[in-house]
Amino acid sequence: MIMDPSDLRTDQRYRADAPYTRMVVRPEDSRAITESKPESDSVDSLEGHAYDVSVRGLRFELDQAVPTGTKIEFVLELPGCARPIRGKGKVVRVFSDEDDPGPRRMAAHIEEFESEHDRLRLAAHLDDHWLALES
Repeated sequence: MIMDPSDLRTDQRYRADAPYTRMVVRPEDSRAITESKPESDSVDSLEGHAYDVSVRGLRFELDQAVPTGTKIEFVLELPGCARPIRGKGKVVRVFSDEDDPGPRRMAAHIEEFESEHDRLRLAAHLDDHWLALES
């Protein structure tokens, strides 16, 4: 397998079946995504789907882009996982809307989980092969 030098991920990624992986993202500073909207349209949280998951990062889509560098809180619901995984992260990449029309895909680095139990549950869930390994 040839490694992309711009790919700095160290953990195995798992491909998620998007329709079954609900993700809710709440930007730390909602002004980052509402600058172009009237004040009455302020955004508290955005709902979308995860596409791949590791214990250190996520690739997901939302109807609206969250700018690179934005700190987020997330709730991730995975198939076969009894309770959602909660944590905090930082958006590290937003895919070009020219290359990726429709819902905006982005990636986030997971900086912390709400609890050690959330991290352990995610790791165990991935180790149990509920999601397919990314090739």
